[in-house]
Amino acid sequence: MRTRRLPPCPCLCLWVWLLLALWLAGCEARATPQPAALPPTVTPVPVPTLPPPLRYGLLANTAGYVRDLPLLQAGGLVEQLADNRTDSGILAGYDIVAAFGTVEGWPTAPVFPQVALVLHAALPPLDSAPVREAVIAALNPAAITAALGIPGAQANPLTPGDPAQLRTALANAGYPDGVDLVWKYRPLPGVDQLPAQWQAAGLRVSGAAGTDLEDDFTAGRAQLLVIAWGTPEERADWVARAGAEQVIDLYTLPVSYRAAAALTLEFTPDGFPVGRR
Repeated sequence: MRTRRLPPCPCLCLWVWLLLALWLAGCEARATPQPAALPPTVTPVPVPTLPPPLRYGLLANTAGYVRDLPLLQAGGLVEQLADNRTDSGILAGYDIVAAFGTVEGWPTAPVFPQVALVLHAALPPLDSAPVREAVIAALNPAAITAALGIPGAQANPLTPGDPAQLRTALANAGYPDGVDLVWKYRPLPGVDQLPAQWQAAGLRVSGAAGTDLEDDFTAGRAQLLVIAWGTPEERADWVARAGAEQVIDLYTLPVSYRAAAALTLEFTPDGFPVGRR
């Protein structure tokens, strides 16, 4: 008897092939993942630290008289001290301390104000020689420096005249009621004593502080100018403007200072130190 084979079922073959494909897919090698790319290590750069500003201390006798104050403020913090003490406790914490006058153990600035009177002889009544002589003879620089009490302030040797005799001389020159004059001045210690000395001799002055005395002289805005020069060249400029006999030196005001050793110092036209690290 012959046995008849049945043909394979198409559905069964399909399932066999499908299972075989799934098995082969599971056996495929998986791709090895690449290592992660890390950013390079950044080395921190230190930010430079700015040095603290310099601290200036100005003793009380400089108050209101430091024409160079903006130059000091441009280089640091400026504090006006309430007194003229120079002990270490008062001065602690300042890089630079300055004062008018001489202080034991402190250097003296190479330049400093030298107070002088300038007469504008081309303006009446100073075009009269007796009036000019009275203006000069009425002044007593030694009395000014003595009243200031600033150590080292030195008066020029002017011999003051007797006020009563000066008033008589003015009367004989045609001014029995005295003379009225306009002045411009540089604010400095002692300058405010000048009007009283002139007043005693019959010379009445009025005016105000000037910010540009050279221009005031050129424009003829005052018969008298009280200036301060620091170098011979500055004085020579005034002599060229007014004449040698019309520039009368009155007194000098030295400037002393104490500064930290590590500072490099420069000096303003009036002798105040400006430091830098």
